[in-house]
Amino acid sequence: MNNTTWSWGTAAMLVGASALSVPSMAKDRLDPQDATDNLAIEIGIACSSLDVKRPQYYFWTGKVYSRRMGEPDQHLFNVQGVNPRACQLLNDPARGGLGYKAAARELMLYLDPVSNEVLRSWNNPWTGETVKVAQMVNEPASMRSPKFPIDETGKPTPFRMNWIDAGEFLISERTRSFYRDSPLGGSYQDFVGGKYSVIEADTMIVHRESALEHESGRPLPYVATWTRISPWLPWMKMAGREGSIVVITQGRGGSRDFSQLPEPLRSTIDAEFPLMREAPPFDDDRSFVNSWEAVKRWIDAERSSEDARKGH
Repeated sequence: MNNTTWSWGTAAMLVGASALSVPSMAKDRLDPQDATDNLAIEIGIACSSLDVKRPQYYFWTGKVYSRRMGEPDQHLFNVQGVNPRACQLLNDPARGGLGYKAAARELMLYLDPVSNEVLRSWNNPWTGETVKVAQMVNEPASMRSPKFPIDETGKPTPFRMNWIDAGEFLISERTRSFYRDSPLGGSYQDFVGGKYSVIEADTMIVHRESALEHESGRPLPYVATWTRISPWLPWMKMAGREGSIVVITQGRGGSRDFSQLPEPLRSTIDAEFPLMREAPPFDDDRSFVNSWEAVKRWIDAERSSEDARKGH
């Protein structure tokens, strides 16, 4: 791909503590239904930082519930999470001009539903077993390829954000369903089941006038919700029991101020996950890690440690 990397150092100058200014779009107001303008709004939301050492933090809080046939839903955990992210801006005239690629990581902590303290172990009410808790660590969680207004076939890139005009606000909703082989299963899942089946729904909200009058290079603050319905978390050791979990969260992004993260997320990052203060390097060629793959790595590491203790 013939593209040019942009940086705020060469394409812009810093204005104040949180705003960056580069030449504005040709039109005075953006049209969310136009591929170039839609991506410009997306870049404003995703790319308030171009520095992996000082990323943008999207952070969220929420709750996790159980859902089983014939039982009331149970509030199992609270959660707090963060996505440190930085962008690399790219220019490719053949792909419609300005595009971007994001480098990111994700961390979500499971918390006690009453005390809000980080859980290290959990008493499973269905099995009676006390299990170790694996925090969600998706490292890396970066974009696999850059995004431009024009895709590789020469057509307008499908919108990631289909904005609905709600008066004072623009609202974008995206629902994704995943159905694939579980990384925790064997090679016979097409025959006996065990597929990894998940549905996620994101809603993103921005101030309408801020979005339509957005100038390229300025961060565009937003608030969002994220809901996820999935099988039991593997570390719960439910051993195929019927049921699922529902994660319901709310969050906001656009800030590069680590001190705005809630507790105990902030202090736990400092003590246990210092990598979450930064985004991965842009040249990191590792594959995206989803939550089930991350738990598989954690289980494998736990087993290796246990074998080492036993002298195997």
